[in-house]
Amino acid sequence: MNEALKRYRVIQSAQNPRFKHWLKLKTVQGRKREGQVLLEGWTLVNDALKAGLLQEIMADDEMKLKALLSSEKGAALNASPQASLISPDLARRLAETESSQGLFGIMAIPNVREWTTDVSAVDLGPFILALDALQDPGNVGTLLRSAVAFGVRTVLLGKGTVDPWSGKVLRSGMGAHFHLRLYQVALEEALPRLRDDGYALYAASPHHGVELETIKKRAKRVLLLGSEAHGIREEFLEMADQWVRIPMSGAMESLNVAVAGSILLYGMRMP
Repeated sequence: MNEALKRYRVIQSAQNPRFKHWLKLKTVQGRKREGQVLLEGWTLVNDALKAGLLQEIMADDEMKLKALLSSEKGAALNASPQASLISPDLARRLAETESSQGLFGIMAIPNVREWTTDVSAVDLGPFILALDALQDPGNVGTLLRSAVAFGVRTVLLGKGTVDPWSGKVLRSGMGAHFHLRLYQVALEEALPRLRDDGYALYAASPHHGVELETIKKRAKRVLLLGSEAHGIREEFLEMADQWVRIPMSGAMESLNVAVAGSILLYGMRMP
């Protein structure tokens, strides 16, 4: 049996220091201060376990701990992660979903990185996604999934964009976080540096610019998406090498940013 499971602790009181620590991770400030994130649900906890990032696991039922830690990957972890059996009441207080599975994990935030002035010294990959003030967690999580699916390795999260490690973004991302380099940056500083390093900037536009099917893709490229409410800021539109749009027919004038962004990511991938 996994060593962590042999010595799991039982936590039933809301005054327990560990439980108080976990609660802090439900806030942006708590995540930044502690450098950790609270995961909820089998998919995210299992993905973190497979990636070797899981530090703690908590469940409201011993069988859930056994199911995860007795797996082939879990058995290989020996003494870590620390396992805790928590009361159903504490599990409800940790949960952010209405139909919680009662399974949680803690991991160190692995890849929200500091931006560097020397872009050429970092392997960002040839295709980058940049988000300008996207505030809907579901849209951002969906775009992270699409980014992974279509060959993006780096995502720039501009000012005003939702915290990528919030519970809603994590659940919507379905594990995409574990396959991306995430940078929280000032785009007004990052984008010029990327252009100096040979990246072409393509700004998504609902009604203007070159149609996606006819665009000439540069080997190194950045796709920039703006919020549904305000679009891409004017200063970034002026910075773009090309505007790109999705041709549409019928009564719809525009698409949800996650849908439009996913189509653009697919269209701008390299074969």
